[in-house]
Amino acid sequence: MAGTATARDVTVDAATVRLRLLGDFGLTIDGQEWPGPLPARAPSLLACVILHAGTAQPRHRIAQLLWPDSTDGQARTNLRNVLHHLRHRALAMLGPLRADSAPAICAE
Repeated sequence: MAGTATARDVTVDAATVRLRLLGDFGLTIDGQEWPGPLPARAPSLLACVILHAGTAQPRHRIAQLLWPDSTDGQARTNLRNVLHHLRHRALAMLGPLRADSAPAICAE
């Protein structure tokens, strides 16, 4: 159906994260709209993590998925940059994300 948007709610550290992937992209945390624009690959990263909620996703796999034409090192750097941006903007809304230095990224 054209123009129909679907969303998925996931609880992350006792916060409800709502990600709308079809139609206009949307991200809310506990009912608050995300403050400002996201980096270009952030919606894809969030979709990957939330769609696999509860299952750790290895960083190298996510980096290769999001930046297939980059070297492994550059893809991991790009992933770190997007995570840094998300972490920085989410601290006030969600608290520390669980993606600091772990080899995998997971939403529970």
